[in-house]
Amino acid sequence: MNYAARLKDHEKWRLGTLNILIQKWCALGVQGVDPACKQFLREQRKPGNVKGKAVLTRDPVNGPFSEAEYIALYKAVDAAYGQNEVPLWVAVLTRLLFACGGRISQYASLKLLDLHVENREFVLNLPQVKTGEAHSRTSFKEFDLSPQTGRLTGEYIEGLQNAGSVDTSALFPISTVMTLGLRTGKRSKDDMFFDHCTTHALSTAFSRILNRVAPLTERLNFEPMPICPKRFRYTFGTRLAEEGASKMIIADRLGHSDLQYVDVYVQASPKIVENIDLAIGTQLAPIALAFKVQLIEDEVNSKQKGAPGSRIIDFRVSKKPVGSCSGKGAGCAFHKPIACYTCFKFEPWLDAPHENILKYLQVEREKWKGDPRLATINDDAIDAVQEVMAECVLVMQQRNKGHSV
Repeated sequence: MNYAARLKDHEKWRLGTLNILIQKWCALGVQGVDPACKQFLREQRKPGNVKGKAVLTRDPVNGPFSEAEYIALYKAVDAAYGQNEVPLWVAVLTRLLFACGGRISQYASLKLLDLHVENREFVLNLPQVKTGEAHSRTSFKEFDLSPQTGRLTGEYIEGLQNAGSVDTSALFPISTVMTLGLRTGKRSKDDMFFDHCTTHALSTAFSRILNRVAPLTERLNFEPMPICPKRFRYTFGTRLAEEGASKMIIADRLGHSDLQYVDVYVQASPKIVENIDLAIGTQLAPIALAFKVQLIEDEVNSKQKGAPGSRIIDFRVSKKPVGSCSGKGAGCAFHKPIACYTCFKFEPWLDAPHENILKYLQVEREKWKGDPRLATINDDAIDAVQEVMAECVLVMQQRNKGHSV
C-alpha cells in the first residue's frame, strides 16, 4: 500500500506489473510471499499504461516511422550492408520487421524451416507468441515476402547451413548475433530453442547495430532517428491503416486476439499523416538518399569493365546505357534502371541519357496523380536521377574551366 501510494499518476501501471510477478510467484508455489499480499494485489484497481500513445501522437522517438523515415531507413540499411557496416543478419531482420510487423519475440523463435520457397514465391511462417499456448511454436501466421527480401533471407539461410545449421536450427542463433562477450542463458541441447537468442538479447544487439547507421530525421532537428524493434511494428500497423485496411485485418496481421488494441492505428486522421509527410518530405529528401553518387566516365572505368550483366540499359527509354552495376546485377529483381539510381552498386556514366530516365519517371508520376500514394512511389528515384544529372553538369563545368576531374 505504501508503494502504491508513492506512485505518480503516470506510474500507476507499475502496480499491474508487480501484480503479475506476485501472482506467478504464488502459482509456482515459491515461498516468501504472504498469501494476503497476493489477494490484496488481485483486488486492487491497477490502471494500465496509456495504450497506443506513441502511435496516436506520432512520437518521433518511440512511435511509427514517417514515410520519409521509412524510405531513408530502408535504404540506409541496404547501403550499410553493401558496405559491410552491418552484418547480413541485421539486414535480413530489418527486412522481415518491415514485411511482417511482428514482435521481436516472434523473430527470436524463428527457425530455418520457417521460410518456404515454391515457384519463386517466398512465404515466412511467423510463430505466434501471444496465443496462450504452451510455447511460441504451436501456431503460425503466413506472410508473403517480396522476391528481394525472400532471396536475401534465402542467401542468409544458405550461409547458416554451410556453417553446419540444420532446418530446425535458429534463424538468428546466439553464435551469429552475440559475437562479443559471454553468451549467457544458453539453453541445453535437448531444448527446442537451443541456440536461439533470448528476446532481450536479439532486440539489444539489433538496436545497437542499427543505431550506429541510423539516418537523420527532420522531426528531431536532423539528429539520427532512434531505432528499436517496436517502432517497426507500429509502422506496419500504421501503414495498414493508411492503406484502408479494416480493424479486423490489422488485428489479424498484428496477431491480436481482439480489436481493442488496433483502434490507435485508425484514429489518426489520414489528413494529419498527409500533412506531416508533406511538411518534412522535401526537407528530408536529400538525407533520405542513402545512395551517394559515384560518377564514372564510361564503361571502361567501371569496376566490372563490361562483364556480363553489369551494363544497365532499358530500350524503352533509350538505346544507350545509363551506367554500370558493380554487382553485375547478380540476383537483382528490382526494376532497372529506375531502382539503380538509389542503389549503392550503381555507377552512372557521365555521358548517358539520364534526362530520358527523368522524363519517363515524370510521365509515370503524372499517370497516377489521382492516387497520391502511387504518384509518389518513385519520388525518391526522381530525386536520385536529378542528383546524378546535377553531378554531371558540375563535372562538365569544371572541365570547361580546365579543371581535371
